[in-house]
Amino acid sequence: HTMLHRTGDRFRAEFSHETVAPIVEEDPEVLKEHTGRQDGREANQFRRLYMKTGVISQAPGSAYIEMDKTKVICGVYGPRQSPFEYSSKAKVICDLKFATFAEKDTRHTFLPEREAQELEIIIAQALEVSVMVEKFPKSVIEINILVLESDGGTLSAAITAGSLALADAGILCYDIVACCSAAKINNQAVLDPVASEELEQTGNVTVAYMATLEEITQVVQSGDLEVDTAISCVDLCVSGCQEVHEMMRQQLKKTASQQK
Repeated sequence: HTMLHRTGDRFRAEFSHETVAPIVEEDPEVLKEHTGRQDGREANQFRRLYMKTGVISQAPGSAYIEMDKTKVICGVYGPRQSPFEYSSKAKVICDLKFATFAEKDTRHTFLPEREAQELEIIIAQALEVSVMVEKFPKSVIEINILVLESDGGTLSAAITAGSLALADAGILCYDIVACCSAAKINNQAVLDPVASEELEQTGNVTVAYMATLEEITQVVQSGDLEVDTAISCVDLCVSGCQEVHEMMRQQLKKTASQQK
């Protein structure tokens, strides 16, 4: 804490004499020379990853995920009585929105309806497989996702946040779902590409994975990938999902211990 000393009618702040180096972003071109990636990461290396559950007080379950400059918040509501026709199993539905300030240098008004619906279906399919839907007949489970900042890997962050929020809500699941993406850039498969790398990619694979059960719940491929490269990307995603799964597990244990 800064100490204030009174000298006459004036206050003078006594500051530390220690100095620290200024925070300076390194030149992407310099970093690229060392590792081939703009932020200096190795091909199989994640961005800095932060996650927290219980961030929305009004929601039964919620989660926040930060992958460096990609930030996603998710709330889960339900199970509620379904407005749809009778079903012996619960239906998982997703609503995905982007904040107007989500993308750098552009004002994000809304996704085209078809693109938004496609992403919502992909997320719901990836997560519904993990939920014990037969335990909740005539019910609907709503997953509301807001992208606060988007810098690549948004779908991966949304699926991972959704699974964390489901677990935080206490909804019965077979396993938690971790999600990662990999891209082919300059004939190399790289894990967790940022937005600037996604502009350079020739193909991309996103994999949602239940690590305990060793089951893939969703695979999305875009662009042009040879079979061998596609397999390399999937393998890279699966190994990445295993790391993310462990972080999710530790976060849920931490939340549970704090609630005791």
